[in-house]
Amino acid sequence: MKKGLIQFLAALVIVAVILVIGVLTLANTDWGRDQVRKRIVATLQDNSHGIIKVGKITGNLLKGFTLHDLVITDSAGAPFVKADQASARYTLRSLTSKRVEFDDVRLVRAVIVVDRLPGGRWNYDRIFPRDTLTPAGRRKTGWGTWIRFTDVTLVDADVTVRSPWEPDASLTGAERKDVVREALGPEGRLVLIEVPNGYQKVSKFHHLNAKLPLVRLEDPAFKTRRVDVASLSMIAEPFRPPVATVKSLVGGFDFDSDSLWWQDVRAILPNSSLRGGGRYTIANNDMTLRLRADPVASADIRWVYPRLPEKGSGTMDFAMDWVGDTSIYIARKADFRLADAHVAGDIGITVAERFTVHDTNVRFTGVDTRLIEQLFPAVKPPRSGILAGRAKFDGNQDDLAVDGDFTFNDRRAGMNRVVAVGHMGWGEGKFRADDLRLTMRPIQVELARQFAPDLAVRGTITGTAVLNGSTESRMSA
Repeated sequence: MKKGLIQFLAALVIVAVILVIGVLTLANTDWGRDQVRKRIVATLQDNSHGIIKVGKITGNLLKGFTLHDLVITDSAGAPFVKADQASARYTLRSLTSKRVEFDDVRLVRAVIVVDRLPGGRWNYDRIFPRDTLTPAGRRKTGWGTWIRFTDVTLVDADVTVRSPWEPDASLTGAERKDVVREALGPEGRLVLIEVPNGYQKVSKFHHLNAKLPLVRLEDPAFKTRRVDVASLSMIAEPFRPPVATVKSLVGGFDFDSDSLWWQDVRAILPNSSLRGGGRYTIANNDMTLRLRADPVASADIRWVYPRLPEKGSGTMDFAMDWVGDTSIYIARKADFRLADAHVAGDIGITVAERFTVHDTNVRFTGVDTRLIEQLFPAVKPPRSGILAGRAKFDGNQDDLAVDGDFTFNDRRAGMNRVVAVGHMGWGEGKFRADDLRLTMRPIQVELARQFAPDLAVRGTITGTAVLNGSTESRMSA
């Protein structure tokens, strides 16, 4: 009996070896791989609501695969993923556990379109639903509850993101139409397209090459998704031109269906080195940035604010908040040149219905009033010329608290110098002052003609004065 048992076990081992050899042989032949391709496509098709096509499969299928001419669309044929090659390694344990857990993932010349129509779901949610509806409510399925990729390489990828856009929900009637018209007009920053039931904003990222140690899309242990970036370069087009050229990007990004946020991300642009964090909300386009720029070139960040001139660079700690229709820009420990201007110090600016300066303490030379108008169209300087000096500002054009020592080379009247402390305002041909203390060294009388065209005297004024009132009614000195 013992001898017979040994012979039986030996026979089983031989059969097992023959089966393994057979599987290995079949899995590594063109015929075997084509059979696997058909079964993979059929399985994916059965577990999706889209259309999936694979040209052919190569590689050792017991360890990994290379898909050639991969195409995934939704049921209507709208594109989701198209790649010349998609390869990965896997373990049989992860597949038997119904986990999508691939290593050494490589996408070559992939075109990816992430799309969500107003009132709808993201296309990847529609194509690969991750839950099913049961009488007890939604239940997670086996496949799709764990999607994790490691050591991902993207080669010359192109990504397009289309997401719903609409004006603030509190706006109605004419106000809502005005916001839509402004957003679609030449000054609008978003790329908007009209679609059924509303509008979509479109962002594009071209020639994307990246090394991603981790891409975690679904994991029951985490509430958010994450992408770690070891290296990345691309041409980014998040808004209307100009585009952003990113030579290097390193850091970690967390995201969910509504927002993307990051900390301690380092970016190298053609002439800039930036480091910091931020957050972007997809639904309303709100965005925050906290950056250390050392250095930063104005040409590299014109994609954020196109009114910046091409010529300019410097260093600063920079904060930006886009919240609804309000934009806040803060620069601390700044030292930069912009066009022919040189500015050093702290700057705070809010752009909304009114233009406001706050917490500003700077020294400056070569500041042209035409540059101010270029940067901030809502500001209309009463005269044209070149500014230099030092200043603290707080307020808006109607009521500006000022403490400064200015020289102003007026293009028509000539050189002026004034030390000013107090409150002032201007606009629509009028000037007002509230306990505005002036030391004039000197001031050209011609400047006053902006507000008093019939002024009889000419020349210059030297000395001190305290101004109160308005040129619209009564001004006392």
